[in-house]
Parts: sequence; structure tokens; C-alpha cells
Amino acid sequence: MTTQTITKNDIHAEIDALPDAAIEKLAHYVAALSCEDETNAGTCFCSLCMGTPNAETLAAIKEVDEGGGTRYSSAEELFEDLGI
Repeated sequence: MTTQTITKNDIHAEIDALPDAAIEKLAHYVAALSCEDETNAGTCFCSLCMGTPNAETLAAIKEVDEGGGTRYSSAEELFEDLGI
């Protein structure tokens, strides 16, 4: 039996031929390989594991990036504002 050597170029060509939906699944798989070991399953917060933020989250990120939102000098101040 002959073993074929697969190069990075071969892999790139295969990836380029995949439909977008398959690329997304592949990206999640690759991210899982590079994330923490299985003992930390479900606790990875990398962008691929977390998925795409929804519209509300994107709006909140934009607001903070533009200087908006409420900032607290301590956790106690935040909790007080929340009534906790």
C-alpha cells in the first residue's frame, strides 16, 4: 500500500473547494483542536466557540467603543446601582 504525502497546498486546495457552510463547521473543529483540553469543555470563550454576537450585543459593543455605557470604579458601585 502506497502512502501519499499530503502538503499544506493540498489542504488549502481542498478547503478552497468547500462551500461556506462547511468552512464554518471546519473552523469550529479547528478551533476546538486548538482550545483547552477536554476537561475545560464548554468553558472556551474564543470567538469561534462563542459564535457570532447577536444584534443587541453588537449594538452594546459599538456603544462602549464610542465612549458610551456606564463605567463603575468598583464592583461594589456596580452592585449598588443594580440594587444588589
